[in-house]
Amino acid sequence: MPAGLTGDTKVVKSNGHTIIPFCAGAGEQRSFTLHNCASCIYILVSILQASIRMSIHSISREIVDSILEGLDSNTDRDSIRALSRVSRSFRSHCLRILFSVLSFHPPSSPHVPTTCRSFYNLVQSIPHIPSLVRTLNIREGTQDHLWIPTEPTFPDVMRALVNVTAISMVFVKISSLPEASRSAITNQRLTRIHLDSVHFRSDDEFRALLRYSSDSLEILDLGNITFDSGTRSSDGSMRIQPAECRLTMLMLDVQSEGDAEVLNILFGLHPPIRMDMVEKLWLTEVCISSDAVVEGLDKLWNCLVVSGGGMLASISVGDCHGLEEALRPVTLNGISEISFLTTTSGSVGFSPSLQWWSNNFSRAAVATEGWEPDEITIILQLETGSSAPLVSLFDDESIDAWTRMDTSLCGVGVIGTPAVEVRIILDANHDSTSDFLFMQSWVRRQLPMLHEGRFLQVRQAMGDL
Repeated sequence: MPAGLTGDTKVVKSNGHTIIPFCAGAGEQRSFTLHNCASCIYILVSILQASIRMSIHSISREIVDSILEGLDSNTDRDSIRALSRVSRSFRSHCLRILFSVLSFHPPSSPHVPTTCRSFYNLVQSIPHIPSLVRTLNIREGTQDHLWIPTEPTFPDVMRALVNVTAISMVFVKISSLPEASRSAITNQRLTRIHLDSVHFRSDDEFRALLRYSSDSLEILDLGNITFDSGTRSSDGSMRIQPAECRLTMLMLDVQSEGDAEVLNILFGLHPPIRMDMVEKLWLTEVCISSDAVVEGLDKLWNCLVVSGGGMLASISVGDCHGLEEALRPVTLNGISEISFLTTTSGSVGFSPSLQWWSNNFSRAAVATEGWEPDEITIILQLETGSSAPLVSLFDDESIDAWTRMDTSLCGVGVIGTPAVEVRIILDANHDSTSDFLFMQSWVRRQLPMLHEGRFLQVRQAMGDL
């Protein structure tokens, strides 16, 4: 053992060269974590190269993996780039991390090259880069700032992205995509599709996109979808049987007429893909803006929740206003995990989503076959700018909703009382220990049976669902 090292000192060897931690002196050791700072690694390898007066052509896979495991692909990109220049051992692994996610967005000005063109120029010198891309993000823009139709490199780049498994499109008009560039978005290996503010010429175009990926699709995230007015599926597409699909998570933002049309497509008489494998439903935001939205949501519940034979086990509901008025109670048998977020602003209380859920808890508790929920998460979030006293945010309707939940979840119809966690997210005006303690005490008083039975946990949290 080299002088100055204790028996507990870890010695790592690479190609016969010993790499040791820094030691502060006799009997004292200061730990040095290799993966914490890529620049330190670069300096360390440079010192070794100079000391042995030869190039280190390869570093053991063990060292490479241990360093890269401690780096975040989003926040440590500069460090990863530095490591890619240390040796050939790092280069291939670093490139795989750096180019696993590719994002195209509008240029800051007409005189600045698009991110697509910059990527195209890079590919000219490193041809294998496109094969490393697994996630593709495309953001176009408003009608007056469409960059895709005028970008000559876009079709070539899209054709080269043969290994994409996840795609996100935001503010994209599908008709603006050149026909030669659509191979990446009609990829039969896509496991995740995220569409936000995407415009389709017809629902046939939307149906086709889902059917292309039906064999591999696992997560579908949709919101603010629009269609050309007056476009409906042809009789031919109506006769096609829904494609088998392994979709396990469905995330929906339901606010507009277009979103209601999406619900009619997915859960109507002739859906493009089968939905019976969905295990988790996530309603990120719901606004009951029309009867069409209510009808679409009703079809969703009938398909995923009410009808037997489905796989749905988890429901998460974001900021949803009007649910208690627009939706009938549905049986929750088979649902083991429920999360819902209820926000407040100004003098509006914590009641909209709570009322609808509490009605459902009451109905589920008296179901003849019983209900076995495992976990329920309730998130109370005060939006920034709420200036009303906390006590005024809990109106009579909200108090009634809490009471119904408490008695339902601890009632005789529930086979096993679930663990209930209430997360409290305070705004800037109420972010203090005393405010949290007030909220915590209030919640415990409203759920006395859960609290006394030790089924209730109340904690302060950040973020939302």
